Amino acid sequence: VTVVEATEATFNFNEKNYGLTRFTAGSDYEPTLTEISEGIVKINFTGNFRLWGASAGDQLRVMSGATFTISVPEDYYIESITFDGSTSKATPDKGSLSSGNWNYNGFASAVKFTCSGRVDIDKATIKYAKVPTLDGDPTINVTHASKKGVLIVEYSFKIANHNGKPVEVTANIAGMEHIAFVDATPANAPARVAGESTAVSGTLRAEHADLVDASNLNVNLKATLGGKEFFTRQATVTNTTGIEDVTVEGEGDAEYFNLQGLRVAQPEAGQLYIKRQGDKAVKVRF
Repeated sequence: VTVVEATEATFNFNEKNYGLTRFTAGSDYEPTLTEISEGIVKINFTGNFRLWGASAGDQLRVMSGATFTISVPEDYYIESITFDGSTSKATPDKGSLSSGNWNYNGFASAVKFTCSGRVDIDKATIKYAKVPTLDGDPTINVTHASKKGVLIVEYSFKIANHNGKPVEVTANIAGMEHIAFVDATPANAPARVAGESTAVSGTLRAEHADLVDASNLNVNLKATLGGKEFFTRQATVTNTTGIEDVTVEGEGDAEYFNLQGLRVAQPEAGQLYIKRQGDKAVKVRF
């Protein structure tokens, strides 16, 4: 698996004019350009703006009522934007801008800033990466042990363009959000070790009195990559059993072996091992 690391581009108006007309006096604004670029990153403008030759160094000035949009190609997303200058009057259409730092809990290829006052930018650094996507549809199986009040959610999915960020999978039950799930098989999701695999699988388990003889259960499954929402899916119960409890495949005492096949009594953090549990063996990292 090739992990695509985040890349960055910097607009440094102290050092480069990007084809903009430089002003040092008067009230005129950029007469020609409405777009500048650095690598694959573009900034598009509406309204009044100009490159201002300040004594402390040139800066981009975007005036009240104007907008500027920072974008990358659609198969990329913007991870973060850091501004040097005065940007308190700029409001993004998504995410938040605080102390010159823009962040967004999602995948966006463009963000538009609207200026309620003058915005002065000395430098803008944009970090971006390839957009991770699902390779096929996730597989979700939900088993309800109705007499015991246990709900088991087994999931698996594949990630294309995995950006190396840790994967986290959580679940809740619609209308029963007070019931918590625990990760029954955390070692079976190798992509949680950044860049190790694009295949993710695991099991979540919930047990609660409200699940005893409950019906019409809808489970919401959510996956995040590096804290950003990757996908959400809703699933219904695919198997209902009246037995007293259910057992997750592979439960029981686990044994660990190093890559040479020797049994390890106390696995060490950061090392790769073979985990054998029941009739199932997987490679895991502690």
